[in-house]
Amino acid sequence: MKNGLILFLLCLILFACQENNNIDEEKERVETLKNKIVSLSDSELIDQEWDKIIVDSIRVNLASELSKYFRKAGDSSNFYKWNARFYKASSLQGNTIHTGDAYWDKASFNSARSKLDSAYYYFGKGLEIYNELDIESRKASMLYGLASVQLELKNYLGSEVLAIENLKLAESLEDLSRIYKCYNLLGIIHNNLKNYDTALDYHSKALDVARELSNDYFIILSKNNIAYLNQEHGYYDQAITVSEEALAYDDSIRFKYPAAYAKLIDNLAYSQLKAERGSSTILKTMKESRRIRDSLNDIPGLAVGDIHIAEYHIAHGNLRKAKAILLELIETTKENENAADLMTALELLGKVDSANSQKYLEERIAISDSLIDIERKTQNKFARTQYETDKVIATNQELTSEKKIIILTSSVGFLVISLIYFIVVQKTRVKKLRLEQAQDKSNEEIYKLLIAQQNSLEEGRRLEKNRMSKELHDSVLGKLFGIRFLLSSLNSMSGQETEQQREKYLKDLEETEEEIRQISHDLQDKNEVFQSSFYQIIRNFLEDQNNIYSFRIDLHMETGTVDLNVIPISHKINIFRILQESIFNIQKYAKATKACVRITVDREEKNIFLEVEDNGLGFNVKVTKKGIGLSNIEDRTKEMGGSFKIISHPSRTLIKVIIPIQNEI
Repeated sequence: MKNGLILFLLCLILFACQENNNIDEEKERVETLKNKIVSLSDSELIDQEWDKIIVDSIRVNLASELSKYFRKAGDSSNFYKWNARFYKASSLQGNTIHTGDAYWDKASFNSARSKLDSAYYYFGKGLEIYNELDIESRKASMLYGLASVQLELKNYLGSEVLAIENLKLAESLEDLSRIYKCYNLLGIIHNNLKNYDTALDYHSKALDVARELSNDYFIILSKNNIAYLNQEHGYYDQAITVSEEALAYDDSIRFKYPAAYAKLIDNLAYSQLKAERGSSTILKTMKESRRIRDSLNDIPGLAVGDIHIAEYHIAHGNLRKAKAILLELIETTKENENAADLMTALELLGKVDSANSQKYLEERIAISDSLIDIERKTQNKFARTQYETDKVIATNQELTSEKKIIILTSSVGFLVISLIYFIVVQKTRVKKLRLEQAQDKSNEEIYKLLIAQQNSLEEGRRLEKNRMSKELHDSVLGKLFGIRFLLSSLNSMSGQETEQQREKYLKDLEETEEEIRQISHDLQDKNEVFQSSFYQIIRNFLEDQNNIYSFRIDLHMETGTVDLNVIPISHKINIFRILQESIFNIQKYAKATKACVRITVDREEKNIFLEVEDNGLGFNVKVTKKGIGLSNIEDRTKEMGGSFKIISHPSRTLIKVIIPIQNEI
């Protein structure tokens, strides 16, 4: 039987190793094929390479890798081609995690290119797959995508609903990165809704999570968002303070996060301009931000920076320079279809060039009407897509509910049988528990009797010490004093009579010496009576356990000047019972070969430490539920105002109890 089990385990290990080797080989082959296809320019050769692959898993993984590669490269043609192959290959076996990933890739690609209706549709399809597969982390990603699309479409309330749903899911997953992104998104939503306090609250929560994550980029990003929020609402002094804090947080921010650095210093300079502070460095800072954005090809950032520089020149009366910047910006924003910045540039031009202000106003009105028309068409198209997506999700939820009802119905019978079995087992356990509790109560009463006996002995010790003290004081010390006095009076005398008196007094000294010796013997005899102390009770108990159990128990007691004999009786009982329960658990569960009991005090002699350690199997402290024994240990520790801790892993389990020493000790 034993040999058969060993053989089975060996086979299992060999199979697992072989499986890992197969996975590694497949990954290498997929990477090789990907590099080969990327290097090819002839579509026919690419199709030939694809057709050669007959293993389904390799086709799925290769199409996935190429889809991601061309999505990141921004190659629309190749992305759509390989994403379609990815979806088709993954769908052959029904909806799988790869099918959802194909939707995710397509949704992200469309979102990045502002094809918001398509992005929303594919995010919704991915959510449908992940709902069916019940993959919480990927469901959260899809919800975040849907909320982001709603934000882009300025459907702030719809975006908020999805963001809060996503936040709840992220919290259930305890995923701090997702929680951060949700708080950040909600802060942006409420900033757009002009809810300053709510937006600030969400951005502050995001900053707290970023600090918990120790994520420098998230911290800097949140500080910049808070600064921008204050700037948007006219709180320029607060915006300046937060921006300066962000810049001071990390000296290397310029090199590690150049885009964030450019945004930070531009916002700082603009807030200083509005607050009329630091005028000597504002333009220099704005130009530095523009140089960085230009090197990063940050087109939207360049537009914002140019608007800020133009405003600086307007504020300082350099209208010609401002006009030149704005005219160039108008051409750039038209090329990049950046309507929002184009509208701002036209508004500023109307202030700078009063002669043509009417023309710029008319152009702004025309662009605004065009934007409203485009937005209305987009929202109508989006509404249809959203309706279809929500309908699919609702249908999927209905099917899921039906499945749950079937599973629930089929489980009821099993639960009833399990309940009957549980009741029978529980009754047996209750009966056993009552017997154990009765035994515990009996043991405790016995121990109280032992403690009472000990207290009686201690009282006898105290009385005996008092008696010996009186004996020494009244008898021995009196005699010694008298003899010393008489001897000193003979120092100035001589003669035979004097010598006789000296001999007499020396004999008295011998008698006094004998009396001291007798008192010493009496003390030794009495001390033997008092050896049955709390220390000895513990030693006796552990010696008995050593004789009973198969593992060796070592004892180490070092309590310094603290005497455990004088701690309260309730503490002695609790310490003894904790020790008893710990040794019993080692015997019952640990399969240990040795254990060690340590009773010590800290350097300041403010706490007693009771530690029970063994070299047994150990257990998972987080997973394993506390039984009655461990619960009793914890309760007894709390009764003494102490703390209780368990550290356990294979080959070592440590129960550590810390008991504060009371003033009366």
